[in-house]
Amino acid sequence: SSLLAEMVPTWATMLPPTSFFIFLSWLVTASTACAVLLVSGRSWAGRPLLTDDSGVVEANTLQIESWLRLDPTLLYQTAVFTYGLLDKLELAAGGAQGVERASGAYTFSVPTAQLKTLFVLPEPSGRPGLAAAVGGSAPWGTAPLQTKAWSSYGYVATSFLFGPEAEFELHGNVGYARALTPHRFAAWTWAAAFAASVACDACFVFVELSSGAADTPEQDGLVHGGFKYMLSDNAHLDATVGSGVWGRERQEPFATLGFMVAFDL
Repeated sequence: SSLLAEMVPTWATMLPPTSFFIFLSWLVTASTACAVLLVSGRSWAGRPLLTDDSGVVEANTLQIESWLRLDPTLLYQTAVFTYGLLDKLELAAGGAQGVERASGAYTFSVPTAQLKTLFVLPEPSGRPGLAAAVGGSAPWGTAPLQTKAWSSYGYVATSFLFGPEAEFELHGNVGYARALTPHRFAAWTWAAAFAASVACDACFVFVELSSGAADTPEQDGLVHGGFKYMLSDNAHLDATVGSGVWGRERQEPFATLGFMVAFDL
């Protein structure tokens, strides 16, 4: 609580005028997504967890995830679009844009792409789920959001659901990432998350811990937690906070505000 008390006054000031453009862009994305909330379609957990679950979006379904992230140096928007190619195969692509808080300079990064396949669908209080994903990113954009190098990664994701209505969830990832240029390296990555339904069936809280990334050799640790409110089976709103906890390139404290929506095409 003391950390948040110190951060909030700092983050609430010194936002450059160009930050309004990023906020407006996110609102347009959110408004467009809200226009299709009543269209059928169902997604898996996904956002706001950084730890991936073992589900995929259904075939011929488009899922849109977008969030604003604010930290001491940047305000930026990320958008990820995921399409169900087959019942057990999805394709995701996304990018980010934002402004530096000190200078107001525009920064962006595109693209990141990922293929994910489902092997086993988890069952509440039954068998765990299992999936695998591979992806990569290109160093296209402008610093500081620009990815540092051509990179690729892969990981295995598993999910455990507890309770008759899956009120409690455990998710885990183990993977391997490598950068191709200009600095070659390889590193193991991992993440673990716990989520629970609280107060009402539509309310979820979560906490997670992760280490490693596809664009840096540093095994930086990150703790992340937040809240998700389900508007329907195919849409939710969320808010989170997080911070780096170890590593030479540990992340600064940050907060996010996001949404997810999915609909049939």
